[in-house]
Amino acid sequence: MARYWCRRLANHSELVCWLWHCAATVVALKIHERANAFSLVIVMLKVERAIAVVRSLVASQADWLEIEKLIAEAAQADPVAASIKSLKLQTNHVTMLLM
Repeated sequence: MARYWCRRLANHSELVCWLWHCAATVVALKIHERANAFSLVIVMLKVERAIAVVRSLVASQADWLEIEKLIAEAAQADPVAASIKSLKLQTNHVTMLLM
């Protein structure tokens, strides 16, 4: 494929423009990759915090309906609590909206 581009881009300025475009594309992909990695870390922290909250409520021996009520109330002010969409404590499941 590189030979095709070298033959097609006959003059020097076209080749420089094409190489500049390739370099800019690589830089844009690296920036996008870092942004995705940062988003992943934020999501993982959010999940870990939600698990810790649910575990602490279960450890305090609160009734399951009370736990659901507390999380629903906390959802008004806490974005992590708001991201918890459903609890199935009988089967140890917590459903979250990650983004």
